[in-house]
Amino acid sequence: MCSCLFCYFAGLWMIASRFGLIKLITRYGLAESFDQIPKDFPQVKYLYVGLAVYTLLYAILSYFIYKYSERTAKEQAQLQQEASIVVSYAERMNVLLSQYERSSIRDVKVRQKLQTLSRQIASLPPAVVRNASLNSEVTNIVSSLQDLLADGCSADVFSSAIDNARDAIDSVKRRSVTSNY
Repeated sequence: MCSCLFCYFAGLWMIASRFGLIKLITRYGLAESFDQIPKDFPQVKYLYVGLAVYTLLYAILSYFIYKYSERTAKEQAQLQQEASIVVSYAERMNVLLSQYERSSIRDVKVRQKLQTLSRQIASLPPAVVRNASLNSEVTNIVSSLQDLLADGCSADVFSSAIDNARDAIDSVKRRSVTSNY
């Protein structure tokens, strides 16, 4: 907004110099310039019209710039909040991965599948958070894997649960894409 204000005064200077107001001020001085302007000076009428139109255009442009910047700031804040929720999903997956490391399951392939699932969840778009059903679905997927690991399941059961979770996360990712057509 400060740059808009600077541009406004720069524009005023250009309009005033174009219509000869600067010459009048330098000739008659600032205090007496408007009293001493000759009545037959034709450019003063156009100067007033030009200043009024310029001020009106400036006010309209400033309004649109202000509204656009406010809307962008709100969208950015919302996106930041949604991204932080996705980060919390990734953090829950990191906790699940560390719980897996401490569990009795010692299968390298299951660990790799779990890491892949963790990366898939971390790469979810923030649009997942906007949809309550998709949000709860991701939360349920992570919670069910944590519950399954806490119950001490076998490597095969946990591996198939991870495969099902990967398919579900892929489905969530596909459904979260919004179409602009």
